[in-house]
Amino acid sequence: MLMYLRFTQPRADPTTFAGMKAQAIALLPNRTADPEVVLEQTLNTALSGGNPRRQPETPATVQPGRATILPLPRLRQTPEL
Repeated sequence: MLMYLRFTQPRADPTTFAGMKAQAIALLPNRTADPEVVLEQTLNTALSGGNPRRQPETPATVQPGRATILPLPRLRQTPEL
């Protein structure tokens, strides 16, 4: 039942979202210090042709994020057994 509610009536928790965003911003400087991560990001950018959806995360790209609930299509109701 809880899984059903999670998909049919999602809740946005601004406190949780702010905490996750702060963690992501704190981890980014450590990621860019690793040469393997820098190589991976460079290859991904080159292979994706600069597509904005495939750009590596930076503090500038994480900052403007807001917690939003995307509308999901209605799930087909199955009859109770």
